[in-house]
Parts: sequence; C-alpha cells; structure tokens
Amino acid sequence: MATIRDVAKLAGVGIGTVSRTISGKGSVSEDKRRRVEDAIRKLSFRPSSIAQSLSTKELGIVGLLLPSIGGAYYELILKIAEDELRAQGKYFVVATGSGMAQEEEGFNFLLARDCDGMLIFSGEISERRLIELESRFPSVAIMNRVVPTIEEKCFAADHIEGGRLAARTLLEAGHRDIAVITGPMHRLDARQRHEGFIEELAAAGVRLAEDLIVEGDYTTLGGQRCCDILLERHRSFSAIFCANAAMAVPTLSRLFQRGIHVPSDMAVIGYDELDFCAVLAPPLTTVDTAVVEIVRNACRYLLKTCYGIELEVQRQFQPRVIRRESV
Repeated sequence: MATIRDVAKLAGVGIGTVSRTISGKGSVSEDKRRRVEDAIRKLSFRPSSIAQSLSTKELGIVGLLLPSIGGAYYELILKIAEDELRAQGKYFVVATGSGMAQEEEGFNFLLARDCDGMLIFSGEISERRLIELESRFPSVAIMNRVVPTIEEKCFAADHIEGGRLAARTLLEAGHRDIAVITGPMHRLDARQRHEGFIEELAAAGVRLAEDLIVEGDYTTLGGQRCCDILLERHRSFSAIFCANAAMAVPTLSRLFQRGIHVPSDMAVIGYDELDFCAVLAPPLTTVDTAVVEIVRNACRYLLKTCYGIELEVQRQFQPRVIRRESV
C-alpha cells in the first residue's frame, strides 16, 4: 500500500507539499500540485483519515447520542442528521442509552472516539450532569430540552405548550371526559407535555380523572397495553390523548377492533408529526414539535462551531397542531 512518502518521492516534492495538496490548505504551485495529483493516481494512494486529522485537528466526525435507534421517530432523527452532515462532507457515529447510566456510558463512548462535536438527545441525564458534561466537552448541541446556563447550545420545542395545544384541540371539539396515555414519567419531555395538558384542562374547569391516566413508554406495544387498560376499566370517556405518535397507532387499531369508531365514538390526538400520521385510518390529528427543524439546526450549530461553516442557525421552535380526521 502506497504511503504519503511514496507519493512525495514519485512527485519529486516534500511530504508537506503532498499534505497541503490533499487538504487543500496552504500554498502549492500549480506545477507541484499537478505532479502530486499524477503521483496519487499512479500509486492509487488513499489518504489516511487519521493522518489528515493530525494536521487539521479534525476527524470530520460528529457523535450522536440517542435513547434508541428503533422506531420511526429516531429513524427520522438519524436521517435528518445524516442529510445535514453529509451535505458538508461530515459523518456521524451513534451511541444509544436508555436510562441515566446508559446515557452517560454512551457519552463517554463518543468522547473516546475523538468526535469533533456531539449531538445529544437526552431524556434522562439531569440538568446538573449535562452542564458538567458540557464543561468537559463544550462542542455539544443538546436536542429536545433547554438546559439553564447553556441555552445557546439547546434546540427544543416547548413541550408544555405542546401539551396545552393538545388539550385545547380536544376542548374545542367539545370533549370533557378525556383519557391520557402519557409517556414514561421519568423523562422530562413526558412530564412537560402532561403538565401542559392538565394545566389547559384546569383553565377550562375540566379535571382529569386519575383512573383515566395510564403511563406508557413511547413504544407501540406500550400504547397497545395502555389502551387495553383504559378500555378494561369500563369508564366513560370520549377522547384519548396519546403522548406520542407511536402509541397512537395501536390505540386507533384497538379501538377499531372493539368496534369503537374514530372520531364519531372516540377522538384520538397524538404527539409528534411523522410520515405515517397522514396515512392512518383515520388520519391522525397530532401536535407537531418541529423535530426536523430541531435536528437540522442542532447539526448546523455544530458545523458552524466545529468547522467554521457559515450556516444560519435557528433556536426558536413553536409546536403546532396538525388537524386531521381523528378528532
């Protein structure tokens, strides 16, 4: 396998000239550049990314920490991150972790990979710990939450407002007896959207009955289990708020299997806008939390911070309701 020394020898130039030609940084005469490029072709030389990083101090790799890589929501995050980074010639490496300990393990794994920057989608690491981690590795962009003192590195929708919007949508449709399938309540985003939902109902003089609240886990199977629990309690209610889209899918399916028609017998509203929401039967009304723009702008922030690429970065994202036939 040819080395950079072999290229320099064949081209009749120094190693530094070869390095500057490959990186595109620094001054190289046209004649020497042509000789180096000819030598690279003749020797089928492939520059080592590690060798290049020694001179540029960059690997061109960003770390991405996610709770999971399963399900349409995280698949969307992966796709948007790849599109944004690849457009600038950068790549990412992924670590996953569910729970505070595993998330920290994932962070340390990415840290050991010498990533230039890190995208963090954390549901469970405490604010204090995130601030400590940021002090160890400042080149981070935090998605899905806002952490005090490092707000400029955070990209998130207002989940409390998202919960309020979901409640307002059901109230405006005339619903008062409402059931809720929450997200896992040890996660901040789940608590926030539930808090907003309850606050909006209370402002309208509506109290959410405790036995009409079931804690889910953001998964499809979890949504099915929670819908079964609600139906088996034989309580009267006319609407269900599912705290994410993945749990709304089996809810619609279970209601259909029980002969409960949506929306004439039961309204269903989900949370997070994913491609399949529009093609369900019936199409799902949902709260769009702008996850595409959140991930896109978090990536652009790191591209700007780590590589000096001038890109416009937005930090304000407002949730909105996308109304379809399920309500």
